[in-house]
Amino acid sequence: MEFNDGPRDSVGLLAIVCTHPRKQNKAWCKNCENERRRIVSWLWLPKRFWEKVKRSTGTACWEWMGATDSKGYGQFKLPERASPVNASRVAYWLSTGVWPGESQVCHKCDNPPCENPSHLFLGTRSDNMQDMVAKGRGAQSQKTHCPQGHPYSKENTYFHASCGRICRICRRAAQRRYKAKQRP
Repeated sequence: MEFNDGPRDSVGLLAIVCTHPRKQNKAWCKNCENERRRIVSWLWLPKRFWEKVKRSTGTACWEWMGATDSKGYGQFKLPERASPVNASRVAYWLSTGVWPGESQVCHKCDNPPCENPSHLFLGTRSDNMQDMVAKGRGAQSQKTHCPQGHPYSKENTYFHASCGRICRICRRAAQRRYKAKQRP
């Protein structure tokens, strides 16, 4: 397959000329036609994506109007990919030119269907969880006391990476019980 500097086809691509042997009266061999379709699907991706976003003026959220998952996050099907990806990842990629990779695309606005690039930032899962806790959005962040009734104050709260908030008074009591069992 060769690219021609001549006329453009219906989607604005330079005309692609198939140089492979093919059946009579066929403009393309099967391989070149499939490659052309693949190229066209990627070229149309930004237009297809942004058509599903309801943009508003100023700093307001840009609502995703396409399919969503059970939590309200937009879902978008990329060419050559079996399952859809999070629309915020695609919005970040289209606006910055950098694919998020292993990083998470987090929302400053805490609005799951928002695709406004100025509301998106890259972070780790830990960054996203800390942001959630700082904004008081986590289910556990509404609790003001531990199950034994001790307050979750700044002095009495320990943050564990996998367990979240832990009451220091209860933790010390548990450590004392554990050490007492260990003594002969």
